[in-house]
Amino acid sequence: MKGSAATIGADALAALAERVERSIRDGTAATAVAESLSELGSAVDELVGELRRKLTAPPPEPATAAPTRADRERASEVSRQLATLLADSDVHICAGVPSNRRPHPAVNSVSPQKSTGPPPNSPKSAM
Repeated sequence: MKGSAATIGADALAALAERVERSIRDGTAATAVAESLSELGSAVDELVGELRRKLTAPPPEPATAAPTRADRERASEVSRQLATLLADSDVHICAGVPSNRRPHPAVNSVSPQKSTGPPPNSPKSAM
């Protein structure tokens, strides 16, 4: 019980369970162990009641975010950064990335392909 209580964050219950466990291990008098067990039982009942209340309560209303305006300048910057990252490893992919009418230097040597088939070095082109 000590470990399970600690796992769900019921630290007070975990401490009570540890006290009962220690009392039994140390050979504490049966009456003292019975008192600790009674206290532990009350704590378990309290936790179960609290869990039931929380689990049967209606969920809170989700917070709605206000719509935001698109920031074209920021989107263009992110698009350029993405094209740069892709150019470092997969140049053939960059050929299909719109450049916002400002081609990236690493992509200038690659012309977009008009075909509907896969890129020349893709696994599908080998089939």
